[in-house]
Amino acid sequence: MNSSSMGNMVNSATPPLYFTVMVQAAPTPPTPTPPPAIPPSKLAFQWPVTLCAAKPCKELKGKVPPPELFRLHGLWPTNSDWTISLSGCPGVNFTANPIDDIRPALRQYWPSYLEPENGFWRHEWESHGMCSNLPPRQFFEKGLQLARLHSKALLPALAKSKIKLGTSSTPLGIRDAILQGMGVSCQLKCFEDAGKQYGLQEIYLCLDPNFDLHNCTDKGWLQGCGPYKDDKKTRVNIPINRA
Repeated sequence: MNSSSMGNMVNSATPPLYFTVMVQAAPTPPTPTPPPAIPPSKLAFQWPVTLCAAKPCKELKGKVPPPELFRLHGLWPTNSDWTISLSGCPGVNFTANPIDDIRPALRQYWPSYLEPENGFWRHEWESHGMCSNLPPRQFFEKGLQLARLHSKALLPALAKSKIKLGTSSTPLGIRDAILQGMGVSCQLKCFEDAGKQYGLQEIYLCLDPNFDLHNCTDKGWLQGCGPYKDDKKTRVNIPINRA
């Protein structure tokens, strides 16, 4: 093979091909929306004997409530200083199905005295639970958990300060007893009967967004308990049934 033929072969060789591969990165997923913040709240515990003196307790069907335990009235979301209960929040409608299996516990710790239980629990959900930023089932479970934890501590706290069932104390005396016995200040609500006597109707414990006990503020700490500034003259009864 002569040199010219070899040159033609070299010149006719196919040049190498190069490919550029374009890799498109996967789009960054959107940042998930954080769950709504849990607001502060109040645990409202009611003394059934006083409640049934203030209003007809139709659901007891003539029986007297046993005075061995404060019962939960509600778990109420509030503003940051526990002075205003939140209301008018959007949420799912109440149905009884999600709480059917915890109904026995609700009857024990979170009972209805004034109306049929489904109506009462619906009211608690629609008036308060919708503002808790919890699903219905979780809201009622949380209320039960907190009721079990704290309801049995209230009477011993009062007894430790010599405030016994069937006796009376000053509003500040009751508040100080809860402070000494449970480590936090509380709020109180009373009922004034026809004889101008005051009965302890509710004790409110304040909770932070983690549902831990927190000192309630002094603002609005006393409701319906008379001229409490004259503390020596204002007495609040913790009544028991005399049946």
